[in-house]
Amino acid sequence: MDNRYPRLQDNEWFQQWFGSSGDYALVFDESLAPVYASPAWDKPGNEKHSAGRAPMLTDYVHEDDAAGLAGAALQLFRSGCPAELEFRIQPPGRKPLWLKGRLFALMPSDGPMLGALAAHDITAYKEQMLQLTHLAYSDPLTGLPNRRLLMDRLQQSMLSAKRHHRLLAVLYVDLDDFKRVNDQHGHSAGDELLQTAAKRLRRSLRDPDTVCRMGGDEFVVLLDQFENKKDVVKIIQRIAAALSEPFELSGRYIEVTCSIGGAIYPCDASTADALIHMADTAMYSSKRHGKNRYALYGE
Repeated sequence: MDNRYPRLQDNEWFQQWFGSSGDYALVFDESLAPVYASPAWDKPGNEKHSAGRAPMLTDYVHEDDAAGLAGAALQLFRSGCPAELEFRIQPPGRKPLWLKGRLFALMPSDGPMLGALAAHDITAYKEQMLQLTHLAYSDPLTGLPNRRLLMDRLQQSMLSAKRHHRLLAVLYVDLDDFKRVNDQHGHSAGDELLQTAAKRLRRSLRDPDTVCRMGGDEFVVLLDQFENKKDVVKIIQRIAAALSEPFELSGRYIEVTCSIGGAIYPCDASTADALIHMADTAMYSSKRHGKNRYALYGE
C-alpha cells in the first residue's frame, strides 16, 4: 500500500501479525494515512475514499463511526496507550458490518511510531444482542414497546421536561368489554384485534410519542412536547375515533370502544410510577361513568 516503509512490510514478524491475517488489520501514520492494510480490507467495497486523494484511516469505516475512530487514533499517538473500540464498515450494496478492534502502537526500528488497528467481525454477535434487546423491551404479540421500555423513555422524557420547563402526559387506554370478544369469537380473534388496535394507536400519534402495551387490552401512551391540555384532548379524541372504527377480523366486523384516562407532568405527579397510576385512576373513572369516554386526572 505505501512504499514509505518497505522494511516494515518485509519484516517477518510483521507478515506473521498482519500479512497472513484473515481479520481486519491496518497500520497508519500520525496523519492517519494508512501505510498497510491486510487482505480483508482489500475485498471490493471495504475501502471507500474519494477519487483524487489518498485514503485516510477514517475512509475505511462507516461515516457515523469515523469521528470516534479518528479521536481514538489521535489519542494513541499522544499517549501511546492502547484502546479497544467497536465500529462499523459499510460495503457498497451490503448491510454494515460490525467490527471490534484494538488500537496499539508500533515502534519500527527504522522510523517513527506507527499506529495499528487489529479488528475482527462481530456482526453476528451484534445482531444477536439486538434481537435479545428487542425481545426484552417489546411485546411479542403487538411489537409495541413493553412496560420496561416505557419506563425508560418516560423517565428520560420527565428529565427533559423538567430541564426545559415543558409538559408531558401519560394516557391509559383500555378497550371496553374486550373479554366479550374473546368469549364470543375466540382468543385468536382477540389477538388479531389487539394487533390491529396497536397499529391504529401508532398511526394516531405524533413522532415524539410512544405507545406501549401494558398487558391484556391495556395500552399506555406517552405524549411528549405539547403546549397545553387542549393538545392532549385532541390526541385523546383522535385515539378514540381510530379505535371506534369497526375491526375486520377474519371476515367479521367487530365494534369496540375504549376508555381513556390521562395525567399530566408535573401538574398531577412528579414520578413515573405516580404518573402512570394517576392516568390509570382517571381511566377507571371514565369506565365508572359509562365507558367509551375519557377523563383527565382531577377533572
